Amino acid sequence: MLKVTNLSVSYAGTPIISDLSFEVPTATTLAITGPSGIGKSTVLQAICGLVRISSGAISVDDRDITQLPTHKRGIGMVTQTNDLFPHLTVSQNIAFGLRMRGVSPREASDRVEELLELVGLPDFSLREIQSLSGGEARRIALARSLAPSPKILLLDEPFTGLDDEIRNSLMHQVQAILQSSTMTSILVTHDHSEADLLASSSLSLVP
Repeated sequence: MLKVTNLSVSYAGTPIISDLSFEVPTATTLAITGPSGIGKSTVLQAICGLVRISSGAISVDDRDITQLPTHKRGIGMVTQTNDLFPHLTVSQNIAFGLRMRGVSPREASDRVEELLELVGLPDFSLREIQSLSGGEARRIALARSLAPSPKILLLDEPFTGLDDEIRNSLMHQVQAILQSSTMTSILVTHDHSEADLLASSSLSLVP
């Protein structure tokens, strides 16, 4: 279970998130919706430790992770911009988190192959990031976030900017991955059809 308690975040003294609390039961998906600029992405960044929180607490399975560095939280995240390393190949990008954890090259290679199959790009191991289409890059970003087998998966507008065919394909792919795993996940979206398909509950942020 992911539990967020009385979370507040400010930028330069301006409150972005104020006293927000919610829980996401294990193996379920919460959709966070609301207008642009309301702080949806900031909530995810706070959960994974990318922004400093003003107050509040974050716990996973009753373990307080509020002060842990990002790489020790057991959280994977897919962003709108993918954040892939342009100087690394597809396989090197996916294996990055595994290497940081000291996983052996053989194990990492096997895991990369498994994930490339999972996201439907089995022959992309040696491809350069610059050669990928938008949909392919988003799938590689998803594979990279899944590689270390995170307990929590955060999806920040993961289908934004994709054409309808690729978007629908990737949505159903993500749905299958979430349904077949025990991951707890949060989907940030402005699209209620995405929330309806992927989430078991929703939280709407309002001004």
